[in-house]
Amino acid sequence: KEGSKILHFTANKNGEAEIVRVALKPKPKLKKTVFDFDFCTLAIKGRSSMGNIVTKNPVRNVVLLKKGSSTLSDIEVWFDSSINRLNVDKHGESLGRFSANDKVIAFYKSGYYKITSFDVSVHFDDELLCVEKFKPTKPISAIYYDIVKKKYFIKRFLSEISTKKMEFVFEDQKQTLYMLSTNYLPQIEVLYYGRDKKDKHTELLSPAEYVEIMKIKAKGKRIAVDNILSMSELEPIPYEEPEAEILDTESADIDEKNIDNTEMQSSLFDDEGFSSNGKQMELDI
Repeated sequence: KEGSKILHFTANKNGEAEIVRVALKPKPKLKKTVFDFDFCTLAIKGRSSMGNIVTKNPVRNVVLLKKGSSTLSDIEVWFDSSINRLNVDKHGESLGRFSANDKVIAFYKSGYYKITSFDVSVHFDDELLCVEKFKPTKPISAIYYDIVKKKYFIKRFLSEISTKKMEFVFEDQKQTLYMLSTNYLPQIEVLYYGRDKKDKHTELLSPAEYVEIMKIKAKGKRIAVDNILSMSELEPIPYEEPEAEILDTESADIDEKNIDNTEMQSSLFDDEGFSSNGKQMELDI
């Protein structure tokens, strides 16, 4: 309508309903010249609707007071690996249902990760390994090769929340990522040879049994076997994710009932080390 104008406008993809402060122009007998208005009190209507009357008095200005949470239900987010983009159009692999405050985590071949929003405009770096919904209590298992020591090391850590690039394998220390698993309880088959190169053996390595969860910058624990030919991930041990996850950077609440078979590990792997439902990726080095 002629003479109308917009005083406040936002477009929120998840229907976040903010609280605004409305300041009225002073006039005689007007006692309250400032009040707050919460958009979540409004029902969602068609764009041709006239809307609700906030005030019949002249408005001086409207300012954002507080950003609100989503008023919409969770949405399912998908990842299309052919173009490395997120979408809500069911293209590619489903990452699950996301609420307004949820994040995605992306892992890269160079040995780092980034945590971002699930906005479909998010850009991913080159050499992307995998993308999934971020879960702060989910352990990450990484095997890397130390070029100087010529040994393989394994480490388990919780992804620290950060807006920056977070490294867990350090190229300046001559480390190269060999394998990454985001399964709660992965199992790794190690193929190696003995004195005779034709004499090949396999052993099972369970990261949850072999190494404790440590800080992201920790060196990890050496896989104490020589002459490793290859390592590959088998089907993980079944694990039921908790309904509500609580961030605990000191330890992860991983099912201890599944971690009671350390005798098998000690038969092949020594105890010398250094301390300081998901995906598995192997890299050629």
